[in-house]
Amino acid sequence: MFLNTLDIKYLHIKYLNRANSKSFCFILKNLKKKIDELVFFWCYISDDVICSLNANLNFKNLKKIVFIESRFNTSFIFRENLANINEFIFFEGYIYDRYTLDEIEEGYLNIAKFIIQSLKHIHPQHSIEKYIKENENIPKANKDFYLKLLNEDKFRDKVKITENFECKNKNLEFKCFYEYKGCFNNISITFEKLNDKRFIITENTILEENIKCIEIRSSAIKSGFLRDILNIKGLERLEINNSDIFIENEIFINESIKYFSFSHNNSGSFCSFSS
Repeated sequence: MFLNTLDIKYLHIKYLNRANSKSFCFILKNLKKKIDELVFFWCYISDDVICSLNANLNFKNLKKIVFIESRFNTSFIFRENLANINEFIFFEGYIYDRYTLDEIEEGYLNIAKFIIQSLKHIHPQHSIEKYIKENENIPKANKDFYLKLLNEDKFRDKVKITENFECKNKNLEFKCFYEYKGCFNNISITFEKLNDKRFIITENTILEENIKCIEIRSSAIKSGFLRDILNIKGLERLEINNSDIFIENEIFINESIKYFSFSHNNSGSFCSFSS
């Protein structure tokens, strides 16, 4: 096989369906290379696919198997030779109706605290089994597969179910990938028309290290708030649009930021840049 001649670490399989299943299953059974990650995009996971994964002993060294927006129609689950894999990630691609958050009241100055309390109210803590059973957006066949996998002690703690999640109010929009038990990953937050008293402290919270992108629009930003933003670990993108920045005190660079852009609220000033 050609794939066995390549130095590959990741294998991504897309659009596996009933018509081409035989060819993909042949690859899965006969791949001899040791890879780190196997990802299925928009695939139909049948008995033959699960059996092919179970049959290849090289897959016992995988770090993770990921299924993105895939449909399961199988009576089988993974066998014990795959129990050494660190993670089995299942991303359900349905889109929730957007949740509407309450307005941020004047006395609620810590935006991070407001976000966390709102998210906990929207997503109460359940066992993963209850979360799956009560989620009407997950297809029944997928539910059956997940629940059977969770019933096996050797797989239970390695299963992660993830979904798209969005919520907003008048001056705050929050997007992320939500994992059961209150884990919010790859968070993107948009602020609009913030006053100069707000602050955002994420240290030792579920937001720490998970916020990747922040956009601020039509706001007056003082150095204290900007310092809070720049203290966020893992922040990769910061956009400040149609806003004023007032630097009263020294601030420090966040080296995790890969992209920054700024535009002044006075469009006639042409004061804008990106890096």
